[in-house]
Amino acid sequence: MTTATKRTTGLFISLLLATLGSACAPPDTHTYKLYPGSPRPSLDLARIGFGPGVTSFRVDGLRVHRADYEIVELLPGEHEIEIDWVVASDVLMTEMQADRYEAEARVVVELASGIEYIVRVDRDDWWEHPRWRDRRIYLWIEHAATGYLVAGEKKP
Repeated sequence: MTTATKRTTGLFISLLLATLGSACAPPDTHTYKLYPGSPRPSLDLARIGFGPGVTSFRVDGLRVHRADYEIVELLPGEHEIEIDWVVASDVLMTEMQADRYEAEARVVVELASGIEYIVRVDRDDWWEHPRWRDRRIYLWIEHAATGYLVAGEKKP
């Protein structure tokens, strides 16, 4: 191989690796700025993320979808978090049970600046309450780093 061919091959491999590296890089976190005014430093804000199974929730009446945002940033203080839980019937259910189960849960929480929280949700298992209308959901907010329960009620 000539020197020019080696340089061309080396340049091609470098460009290929750079392209692959940038394609494999994680996407930017989409943050919902849920406060008025210009952006503020993260240490001045409370941040809320989505726990497993949480596709959307409302903060002070404004709905946030996981498909659009990963984190919600808001001013510290008291906030209302609400969640809707909808479960469609399963193919193994009888016709009497074949309907939708809908429930709402709400919690008021005092959020501190510089802390990240996670919204979590769970529901009763079907064998605990076979009738849909007797089931309930559990909504709680926990400290992202420690898992400490901040507000709401975990499933027993």
